[in-house]
Amino acid sequence: MRQAIDGQVPSASNEDEPDWAGLFPVEDNSSESGVELDLEFLDDLKLSIGLLGGVHDVGKDGLPKKRYLRGNQEFVARKALARLLRSSNPVDGIVRSLLAALIDPEGEVPPYSSFDLAPIERRIVITGRQRGGGMIQNLRRLELAVAVTAARQSNSAQTRDDAIHEVAERFSVSTRKVEEALAYLGETLGAN
Repeated sequence: MRQAIDGQVPSASNEDEPDWAGLFPVEDNSSESGVELDLEFLDDLKLSIGLLGGVHDVGKDGLPKKRYLRGNQEFVARKALARLLRSSNPVDGIVRSLLAALIDPEGEVPPYSSFDLAPIERRIVITGRQRGGGMIQNLRRLELAVAVTAARQSNSAQTRDDAIHEVAERFSVSTRKVEEALAYLGETLGAN
């Protein structure tokens, strides 16, 4: 049996059932809500394992099958996995193994990383959150437009075109990109 964070061996009230509250560490072991934190941790762990490896179900034919979470269940499980990964507690070995199998399925060897000894039929693909770069593109445009505005303010004799050329050269982009940035953000910044 593992020791709790305070060094005490957790005691089980029933010999058949372990004291779950003492098996997993919590950030604040002294609070009265310590058991609730442990139960939340266990719930998050269960949801995360279900999200990553699937859950067992029985098909219409009565044979066992693996089912993956969908809709609201998947959303809740994603939040649970994020809480586990962001917590100061160590990542559980099962969760780590399932994540590795989803990222690099070819690295799996029998008995695989799922509980039913079958390969996981899903994988993780890292993609951009939004087509076209989203916020990053907007930040780049903002930086270019602010640079043009600053160049014109620092040298009142400088024309708009001269400032555009100066910024394009400084950031190693085309003058067209700088003009597009000004057009996109011009009204907001008053750069035109």
